[in-house]
Amino acid sequence: MRFHGRKSWIRCLAHITSLICEGVLQDLKAGTAKEAKKMLDKWDEENKSNNYTIPGDSSRSGIAKIRLLNLWILRSGPREQDFKSMPRTHYRKPIYDVDTRWNSAYDMIDQFLELEAEYTEFVDTHPQVKCLLPLSEEIVALYQLRKVLKPFKDHTLKVSEAMPPISQSLDIYWDLEALLDDVVEGVGDFADLDMSIRNAFSKGKAKHITYMKKLDDQMMLFAAHILDPRYKTHQLEMMIPDQYSEIMAKVKKYFKTEWPGLARLNATNSTMSQSRPAERPQGVSIAQWRAIEMKKAKEAEAGAAIPISELERWFATPRIEFDESIAKSPDFLRKWWKEHKGEWPLLAAAARDLLSVSGSEVDVERLFSGCRDEFGIRRHALKADTVRVLTLLRSAYTREDNVDQTLIKAAMEYDILPFANSIIWRPDHIPGKLVDGENPPPQPPAPAEVPTEAPTGAPSEPPTPKPPASQTDKSAISTPYPDTMKVSED
Repeated sequence: MRFHGRKSWIRCLAHITSLICEGVLQDLKAGTAKEAKKMLDKWDEENKSNNYTIPGDSSRSGIAKIRLLNLWILRSGPREQDFKSMPRTHYRKPIYDVDTRWNSAYDMIDQFLELEAEYTEFVDTHPQVKCLLPLSEEIVALYQLRKVLKPFKDHTLKVSEAMPPISQSLDIYWDLEALLDDVVEGVGDFADLDMSIRNAFSKGKAKHITYMKKLDDQMMLFAAHILDPRYKTHQLEMMIPDQYSEIMAKVKKYFKTEWPGLARLNATNSTMSQSRPAERPQGVSIAQWRAIEMKKAKEAEAGAAIPISELERWFATPRIEFDESIAKSPDFLRKWWKEHKGEWPLLAAAARDLLSVSGSEVDVERLFSGCRDEFGIRRHALKADTVRVLTLLRSAYTREDNVDQTLIKAAMEYDILPFANSIIWRPDHIPGKLVDGENPPPQPPAPAEVPTEAPTGAPSEPPTPKPPASQTDKSAISTPYPDTMKVSED
């Protein structure tokens, strides 16, 4: 599989969900944290203090009020202590949203509704922010908004944590489309939604449709979906019947372009060869026997060797039957292709290339966001290759220490006594390591050898020569600090 620039660009599923929800919040005039901070800075500068009455604004939404109230509390230590003085908020801190993470707005709304009584009590003791307490009708709307945003929050967390392969991307797109349809049309749990919220999600659905149309040029997603033996082309034919023929033609072209071996025709028996007796069975007339032989000969001639490619054979074979346990198994697809790579060698190579691609880039972003913890001012000049090796080693050692404890213990018990304390084996645990300023432990004095006197008149035996170090037992190798060479059993 080759890289084709923007044509190989897979859009992050978590990012698409974020764009949809950000559009919904923007339509509801939720504002942003950046705007709220600028507003507070302006008021602080105008009043030359932080103890002033917040001016009211009829156009300010309930979400914007909560954000301003939380930021106002966090701008003063005494105000924050007053907020934490209540029993249910003793270990809680007011949450304000982050502009690049829409689900933080959901967390902010959820916290306010959970601690509504505490917020009301706080505002009663701080009349400067009385205008920032949402009205009763705004609180009702916030309850509805929290209810409708909860499935999108769960969807975002699922995509971010599970890191599904692109073979599941189409399923996630379709699930998101069904959820948006239910919200916009007010079906089921969303029947009591206010019309303003439904209209806001109508614009979110329009953005989702925009990204759905872009899927027509991303054959990589359709190819990965077809390689799932549980579905093959069944779901495509069911979910997009109008585009099915066009999509299938593009998918076949994509397979044959990226993996040319899939276009090669192979001779394949269309019918199972049935063994027949060489001689006429007893009780069968000669005419009947010749008729049977002639029929079998025609069947063999018609279907003995039909040229068919491995890709066409994959489409021709039925999909496998599966139950709920197989449908929810995250490792089923990988294990299935590992077991059947002998039957489908060319498609197994395509599956290895496609199914290793993640439908979300959250894991990559998380890796890069942690680099500031590894590289600072003292280590900012490291080469790119060095940074790559260090990052991979750190990840590998972390995984091994948590998962492969048995393998690590077996490796440490291997006959590597002279290298037991090497950083290769224990990068972060070196027994006997000296802290700066410490002196090495004192060595015990060697026991003095007492010469033995031979009996009078007995011939003296020549001294036994000491064998070289290479012939001695490995456990007898002399080391400067024997205690530090002891293999740790932890």
